[in-house]
Amino acid sequence: MAELFLEGLDPVSIARPPQDFGYDLLVVFKNSKGGINTFGVAVKATERPIPSRFVIDRRTYDRLVHSTLPGLLLVADVKQNKLFFARPPQAATRRSESSSVSLPLTPVDSETKAELHKTLVA
Repeated sequence: MAELFLEGLDPVSIARPPQDFGYDLLVVFKNSKGGINTFGVAVKATERPIPSRFVIDRRTYDRLVHSTLPGLLLVADVKQNKLFFARPPQAATRRSESSSVSLPLTPVDSETKAELHKTLVA
């Protein structure tokens, strides 16, 4: 489901890393200046209804936010066949002792998909 969604964003490439280094997928887009934008994608799947905020573990959050590779979180509701995303902002949460972070999710529809595509190729 996540790969099909990313394919619909017209990337140059989607790859599964050969070993686990914290991202489920790497996705590459051509940008408007002739270069490429590469993103690390973490994918989470659930059979439960997805709330407006989604809790991820601190290590995943830190990897998405504090890497030189920008991160994207995709959350799939596999029972309802719905997809949500988050681009975790660095300033949104301060470092704390908490082992998890709650992130606001955006449901994927035609409008939010187009907005995300603009962001990824900017």
